[in-house]
Amino acid sequence: MNLISKQWIHKGFWVVMLVLGAVAVLSTCRQTNSDGTQATAYWNHGDSVHYVGIETCASCHQDIYKTFIQTGMGQSYDRAHPEKSKSDFTNHPPVYDADLDFYYQGFWKNDNLFIREFRLQDGDTVHQIVQRIDDIIGSGQHTNSHIFSLNDHYYQAPLTWYVQKGQPDLPPGYEAGASSRFSRIIGLECMSCHNAMPTGFVKGSENKFTHIPKGIDCERCHGPGSAHVAKIQRGEITDTANAIDPSIVNPAKLSPQLQFEICQRCHLQGNAVLAEGATFFDFLPGKKLTDVMDVYTPRYAGDSSSFIMASHVDRFKMSKCYQSAPESFVCTSCHNPHISVKHTGSKVFNRSCQNCHKGTEDVCSTPEADRLAVENNCVKCHMPPSGSSDIPHVFVHDHFIRKDYSDTVKKSRSERIFAGLVAINNPNPDLHSRIKAYLQQYERFESGEFLLDSAFVLLNRAGMNRFPHEWIQYYFLKTNFRGVVGFMERNFSHLIDSLSEKRFDNKHAWTAYRIAESYNQLGKIPKAELYIQRAISLAPHHPDFLQKAAVIAIKQERFGVADSIYMSLSEVNPYDPAIYNNRGYLLQVQGQHSEAMAMYQRAISFDPDYLPAYVKIAGIYAQRHEMNLAIDWMEKAVKMAPENPQLREQLTWLKQQN
Repeated sequence: MNLISKQWIHKGFWVVMLVLGAVAVLSTCRQTNSDGTQATAYWNHGDSVHYVGIETCASCHQDIYKTFIQTGMGQSYDRAHPEKSKSDFTNHPPVYDADLDFYYQGFWKNDNLFIREFRLQDGDTVHQIVQRIDDIIGSGQHTNSHIFSLNDHYYQAPLTWYVQKGQPDLPPGYEAGASSRFSRIIGLECMSCHNAMPTGFVKGSENKFTHIPKGIDCERCHGPGSAHVAKIQRGEITDTANAIDPSIVNPAKLSPQLQFEICQRCHLQGNAVLAEGATFFDFLPGKKLTDVMDVYTPRYAGDSSSFIMASHVDRFKMSKCYQSAPESFVCTSCHNPHISVKHTGSKVFNRSCQNCHKGTEDVCSTPEADRLAVENNCVKCHMPPSGSSDIPHVFVHDHFIRKDYSDTVKKSRSERIFAGLVAINNPNPDLHSRIKAYLQQYERFESGEFLLDSAFVLLNRAGMNRFPHEWIQYYFLKTNFRGVVGFMERNFSHLIDSLSEKRFDNKHAWTAYRIAESYNQLGKIPKAELYIQRAISLAPHHPDFLQKAAVIAIKQERFGVADSIYMSLSEVNPYDPAIYNNRGYLLQVQGQHSEAMAMYQRAISFDPDYLPAYVKIAGIYAQRHEMNLAIDWMEKAVKMAPENPQLREQLTWLKQQN
């Protein structure tokens, strides 16, 4: 073989290798969907890729950036400043919570927003809290709600501005005596839909963040951008008119179903049940939502008109328009995610309808005069705005597109017949997911015993040797503490050894806490101490776990440990009266009555209706033989809880001693 032949063989070898290498590289850019179709394997699905932020995207995509930041997504979250706020508190009286007898008033001072809670008695202010607001959540199209931070722990304030009505009122869920005042936490699930990724959520907490972005950004729909930026910086430009750029997700190039996956990540509100080991950080554009979570909603027989605010995808999929063209009629058929709906105009939406329904006169049976009265606006008739079932003072377009709206009278909660929980994004959820759905629905949304009964049926189907976390949660929610302990000791006596994973959802920590509290309720304090310490080791910033650890420490007369816990808790949640009440008890059992009295008074300063503090103050006065003062405080307690026979007996005894 001559030299030329050898050179060509050598060259041919490398040509073949280069071709094979190219095939190999290209093959890594394709993957198969569960339906058998091919999809691009995007580089930004890799673990090493990170988020770069909207300002980086804006450096190349300035035109899109300028319109996107005007959308509801672009304005979903920001620091509290007058330009962000839609409120005008000066022209409205304070909001009155008639159930709890508190007033709420917002006001600005030197460009800082404050919310004031107060109570009046005979025209005098007898209680007052003033809290500065750090952030505003909500685009301002429907609402502005108000967020404050205490040592990086985030809470919602008890006042919301309702933009469409132009008035303040209590936030959703605070009505009918259910107000949580200044203690509603803003956790990862809430922040992960209303903001950009990543949030600086601290694992082992419920609501601690080291970093909070300022609104939904490009990467929520396109995925993390570092691989794309690096590719552009290398000078590698893809002709996106003819090829897919694998370094970044372009939702327009995805299948209709995968486009839906992006939208329904946040526009499919409900009971989100995470897949085992998944977190709210895990969903990425171009993937299936079912790999991360199933989203459940309760269905009620005979009620198709009630809907919750962010149920757009659920309602849309009920429409014949979608069902007749699921592979072509999607969210972006009507909505341009880069342009605000305020700037879109009704003609754009009507054009979407007319793409299928050619010629209004041919397809619309409404008399011409009625059509002209609404300017042939399809949306006004077939998607009329109405109130959602979960947020007051807000009117949104029901995305269940239909001709007949005769059933739009919404049924009250008492009239509805529960038909079951449905996983909207998954027609075939597995048994574990369904069990968790019923337990979560009971624990977070509605306390109907039928939910626990359904969970029990499914747990029995699984058997006693599967899903120990959910078995323990079931018994705990039933307040069957013997059931918790009995199940664990009978089936999983060494469960504590496996409670070792620090997770974003604190699953192992919650199981340890439930076991600890069960032992505590049964008076088995050493066992309770063992499990509560395990819970804290897994979730060191969780206030419920720390509170329980302090209670158990007091029972063991480890007063210094308990006091240290209460001191740390008061720095992150100073509005919790139980902290000061328990510190008062701690001081009282050590004979420090004056210091204890100060703690009880402080508990009342944060919650003037906190009954245990009134009773304990009466007890201290009785110990001092100041019976008139003891009677006075006990009468206040009886007035707050007139149906409590024990308080009445204590009041009678005090009067007898006087």
